[in-house]
Amino acid sequence: MENNLEHNPYFQDLPEEIKKENRHISKVFFIFAVAYVISLGFLLTINAFLYAVDIPERADYIIRSIISASHTPLIFLLMYLGFRKIPSAPHPKSDEMNITKLIGFLCVCVFLMILGSLVGNYATKLVCLITGKNQANIVSDIVKSMKPLEIFILAVIMGPIFEEIVFRKLLIDKLARYGTVFACVVSALVFGLYHGNFEQFFYAFFVGIILSYVYCVYGKIIYPIVLHIVLNAIGSFIPLIIGLGETSEITSSQTIYMYLYILSFLIGGFILVSKFRQSLFYLVDGTLIRPWVVLIKNPGFICTLVI
Repeated sequence: MENNLEHNPYFQDLPEEIKKENRHISKVFFIFAVAYVISLGFLLTINAFLYAVDIPERADYIIRSIISASHTPLIFLLMYLGFRKIPSAPHPKSDEMNITKLIGFLCVCVFLMILGSLVGNYATKLVCLITGKNQANIVSDIVKSMKPLEIFILAVIMGPIFEEIVFRKLLIDKLARYGTVFACVVSALVFGLYHGNFEQFFYAFFVGIILSYVYCVYGKIIYPIVLHIVLNAIGSFIPLIIGLGETSEITSSQTIYMYLYILSFLIGGFILVSKFRQSLFYLVDGTLIRPWVVLIKNPGFICTLVI
């Protein structure tokens, strides 16, 4: 006789439990959505004001840079205030971090970053093919419009710190009650969507799962912050400093960078495949048997996806 747990009344979420957790999820994502809209509205309002008034070019650039830098910190502040009365579920620390493991996770992230970039590029080409319109490389255009110091401050330092606090610390602390897999995937999904373009969505989603896993298993937000900082430095700041792609001539520093990049990719792929089964040992179950069913029908989550 077939043993189907989903149709066994003893292995189903109770209606009152679903109702309770549905309210919890709604609060979490409505607060995130409101924080995002307020922060984006603030950003657009200030930019509209700057377009309307006559400001010296240097001052205009500085003000825009400051406003851009305040986007994610403002989301963090609003989420922090809104989350104070929402209970957090502790996710038990399952393992100890060391430098070898940290480098290993960095290599895995590089592997997924390259893989995600390839998927994002093909997805962009597919959209262009379907719509019949050419789409510029948004990420490349943004980086080219920024100065090295601005990239270092915004993309390498401030971005990773506040994004990890928002998407890993704050969000996962509220979702950990539904288990490690649920918290990691949902956090990574929202993190990917937050970037707002195909070029970044897939690799942000893939890498976001690893960063979330590191936070859940090793228990300290500093670990994903360090990984995020190094990844952003590898992906944007270092290529700019060594002049990668600017000329046809390949320098020694560019050669070293490319060899290390390829080596990290190969090591990361090997670690991901060989250590996958071991990672399952550290996964924690949640309070709901089928949290995904509750999530996809949740108004707060739907609102976040739409925004």
